[in-house]
Amino acid sequence: MPSESAAAVSSFRRGDQVRISITPDRQAFLIAVLFLASNYYLWIGMGRIPGAERFQPYTKYLLMVLVLGAIVWGTPHTMIADSKELAAMGGSHHPFLGALGVMSAKNTAVNLMILTTFLSFLLYRRANIRPIVPWARSGDMIFRMARDWVMAQYRQKSLQHITSDSITQDESLAQFLLAATAQ
Repeated sequence: MPSESAAAVSSFRRGDQVRISITPDRQAFLIAVLFLASNYYLWIGMGRIPGAERFQPYTKYLLMVLVLGAIVWGTPHTMIADSKELAAMGGSHHPFLGALGVMSAKNTAVNLMILTTFLSFLLYRRANIRPIVPWARSGDMIFRMARDWVMAQYRQKSLQHITSDSITQDESLAQFLLAATAQ
């Protein structure tokens, strides 16, 4: 009788392990769908923006990073296998996929997926940076003039240096200041 109860407990534990392992699989699938859908939405939105076609070649590389990240995130840490399969593998960890099932690899994959989504968003935001209004050139010219005025050489000197240089170079200004201070 003890062997029958041990078999029943063993089958119950195996069923319980299968049920527990489905939850991370569902989570990995939902995370992959979330990232792929959000990036796809940004890429489709870029298709409607004039000037965004210059970023279109990069989307295939972004998609590759997202798919590889989803594969790593979905890789299980341990395999549910019977004793023969475990003996053939040499343990509960797969020889090749065991390194991808640990949390450090999964965290790296998810962080790369987050950075890829951020990069997609940056490309989406920069898609229409090209000036399309007719006054863009004159606006750039005014901006450059203002920048040059602010960064001009005479603005780098103090007021005391400017006045002393002006007084020593202009005789009439020096005479005017002497007369004004003498009164």
